[in-house]
Amino acid sequence: VLRMLLPIAPEANLMEAVLGEQAASVTQQQSGSASSQGEWSWSVKDPVEQGDASSSPPSPEIHPPVSEEISGGEKTQPQSSPSSPGPMDFALSWLWRQRMALLTILWLGGAAALLGKKAVLYRRFARQLKAASTPVTDPALLALSKEIHRKMGLKKSIGLVVSSGVSSPMLLGLLHPCVVLPQLHQRDHDLLYTLLHELTHYKRRDLAYRWLVQLVLCFHWFNPLVRWMDREVSRLCELSCDEAVLRLLDADERRAYGDTLLRAAALSNGLDRSIPSLSLSRGGQLLRERLGAILHYQEASRRFAAAAITLTVFISFSGLFLGACPLPSSEEPHEES
Repeated sequence: VLRMLLPIAPEANLMEAVLGEQAASVTQQQSGSASSQGEWSWSVKDPVEQGDASSSPPSPEIHPPVSEEISGGEKTQPQSSPSSPGPMDFALSWLWRQRMALLTILWLGGAAALLGKKAVLYRRFARQLKAASTPVTDPALLALSKEIHRKMGLKKSIGLVVSSGVSSPMLLGLLHPCVVLPQLHQRDHDLLYTLLHELTHYKRRDLAYRWLVQLVLCFHWFNPLVRWMDREVSRLCELSCDEAVLRLLDADERRAYGDTLLRAAALSNGLDRSIPSLSLSRGGQLLRERLGAILHYQEASRRFAAAAITLTVFISFSGLFLGACPLPSSEEPHEES
């Protein structure tokens, strides 16, 4: 995601470092062999000029190639000057610049329109939610939230509000995040698992990550693979958050956590994907995948974690420093007789 926001790449790359010296040496050898094989000139001398009229037929005389340098370091062969650009070249260059300007305006216009749409939708949703929200005043719920903050090591206290504008709990707000709870009666363990889930999202900075992906989506609006990446990031954020919560629970609590997801999905009416938020429920297909992951949960081993970290570092390094290196052709230049 960060790489797609960088319009530049480092000039030095791994391929140049590995193959650059080899390519330079091969190129030097080929240029040296080509310069040593000059064009040999053939001429026939008149026997009269040689002072022997009765001599045998004229024999060809081979002259070696003229040296490129004479005294003073000047070349004997005149160099051809490049032709000046004509009207057609200017016209083609002007058309190319106009086309690039049009494409740039189209790209920036699409990015600005999409980013503006997302900002307007988010602001409208936040205003409607704020108008229908009230802070939580239940002492038991506040004490439960404080205890979860302490267990998770959160220094900043995340606000709790109850709103009639949502049907599923969610984490909302980048600068001033808060957990929004629906105005429904929930069981105590449902509230426990809901707060665990949403505060885990906050601890992992998943909401900021979602905003960053939305920014990439706006700038790369023409690329269908970025839209696929947006869906995958949303899916993997939920699966990763579930895995982090499951590490804190035993087998019975994991089953109860799955029941909480089912109840949240039954009450959810869906949320516009254009609004960067993190809801407890996000679609039936993802819910089935999350429930299957809960039922077959196994804690990852240290070897698996080390392999994942190594692969991530390798892919990141490759994306930054792998490049192209021009190699000389292995074929010798064609010689004409």
